[in-house]
Amino acid sequence: MQTEVYLSYDLTYGSDFEGLYKWLDKHGAKNCGECFCEFAYNFDGKNSQSKEDTVNTFVSELNSDISN
Repeated sequence: MQTEVYLSYDLTYGSDFEGLYKWLDKHGAKNCGECFCEFAYNFDGKNSQSKEDTVNTFVSELNSDISN
């Protein structure tokens, strides 16, 4: 499944600027202002039984992906 993501982020001293920007570039993120962007994100929600399952799958996969 694919969904449109609008992401705001706050980078502080010691944050992994380079890692985040590489990840955003990999996903084709478009800058929407200071510390705000949008991008299409693909995730495996085809086996979800409900909207809640789909959202939980999306959030879990996005968190895991962005943390690596």
